Amino acid sequence: MTGAFVAGLGNARALSKPLNEMENSSPSAPARDPGRFSKLTPYAVDTPKGVKCQICPNNCILREGTESICRTHMVFSGKLYTTAYGNPCSVHVDPIEKKPLFHYMPDSVSFSIATAGCNLACLNCQNWEISQQSPSMTRNMDPFPDKVVEQAIIHKCKSIAYTYSEPIAFYEYTYDTAKIARSKGIKIS
Repeated sequence: MTGAFVAGLGNARALSKPLNEMENSSPSAPARDPGRFSKLTPYAVDTPKGVKCQICPNNCILREGTESICRTHMVFSGKLYTTAYGNPCSVHVDPIEKKPLFHYMPDSVSFSIATAGCNLACLNCQNWEISQQSPSMTRNMDPFPDKVVEQAIIHKCKSIAYTYSEPIAFYEYTYDTAKIARSKGIKIS
């Protein structure tokens, strides 16, 4: 895994409405099971309009079966789930100098991972093929947090980087991975 793996994705889905118009804009759809790569998130609050995601400043309010602006959270059976857990679409071993860090563990390598989805829609995003897709629309690998740390150790990475898109969109995955990494002496970059 020394080369970048980014699946071919076709055209990225662009936001057709301004972010502030996205609240409750999707029709109520039949709820699809969030699947194996999901996890119930504690960052949610029930409101009269639906379940409010509190992961990022977008504060999406979602009804059953609808997807958040970042495309990584959905409501199933009245509960908010992340659908970007243990299913990165990009895994790469990068020199730390490739990261926007100055004099941070020079000459080391970092285990870089990203899932599809992002809470932003930057016009000049160089990774739009993954950032503007849902994890269900990308070709993914399946390293759960313990396997990410295991692979970082195997590849002699001194750090793990959550990169290529905004990591807040897959926060539950980054948090669980970071806890294990810290216990093994691996830094988070």
